[in-house]
Amino acid sequence: MVTKNQKTLQTKGLVEYSLDETIVYSFITMYGYSDLWIKSDEELSKYLGRSVGSIKKQMMNIRYLMGCSTRVLSDYSKLQKEVFDFIKSEGYYEVKVVVKDLIKDDYNKRKSMLKMKGYDIDYLKLVDVREVVMV
Repeated sequence: MVTKNQKTLQTKGLVEYSLDETIVYSFITMYGYSDLWIKSDEELSKYLGRSVGSIKKQMMNIRYLMGCSTRVLSDYSKLQKEVFDFIKSEGYYEVKVVVKDLIKDDYNKRKSMLKMKGYDIDYLKLVDVREVVMV
């Protein structure tokens, strides 16, 4: 059930992202979707249970940290900056292993988490990782 305070945060665009979510969308922003079973912002949206627009805004903050000059937002969070610095310091291959582990996360655990946040999981049509052929 979504509380009144959470609804207020959502309407103001102040929804909090977890560390795992931030690592996944930051890595994808920096390196793209290659070699991941998620291949688009739409699939990422379904996986995280977030709107495409919300995820794109988060990615625009990472683009700002990357020094890009277009499609950026400069209101990044402390967590985004920490994750960005972590990914830069660890490097592509090391973080890709972490991201692949995160997106293999148990489908039922993810469903329960989203249900607790007040999402209609039937409406979201979540992707079941067990049905995706891993390469």
